[in-house]
Amino acid sequence: MPSRSFPADGQPEPDFLKALETLSVPELNQVLKRAQALKDAKLESARQDFMTRVQAEGEQLGLDLGTLFGSAPAAKRGRKPADAPKSGRAPVLAKYRSPTGDEWSGRGRMPRWLQAAEAEGKSRDEFLIDRPA
Repeated sequence: MPSRSFPADGQPEPDFLKALETLSVPELNQVLKRAQALKDAKLESARQDFMTRVQAEGEQLGLDLGTLFGSAPAAKRGRKPADAPKSGRAPVLAKYRSPTGDEWSGRGRMPRWLQAAEAEGKSRDEFLIDRPA
């Protein structure tokens, strides 16, 4: 009887895992790609089966998924689009205005029009926007 190696969980290693040791790197890449595709397909199938079962049980109780989980779409990860509202805060008002109507809040990088004006010897205070108190 051939000797068997036992991994940490105490179960004997299946023969198909031992066979992996004989494969080349390109063959292992093919195995990985195929295994991931199978895993993804089985996971999606299991999710669909689960949703079908939950929906059927909910309907028996007079519920639908919208009332159980809300009808809001799942939250997306990553950055928000540039046109999306940033937060509940009001936008920062402009503090400086150029003669051409360009505005700057005084935050972030100084705009080129103000850099050029200061290089010509003008004061930043000349471009302050008067706001009633």
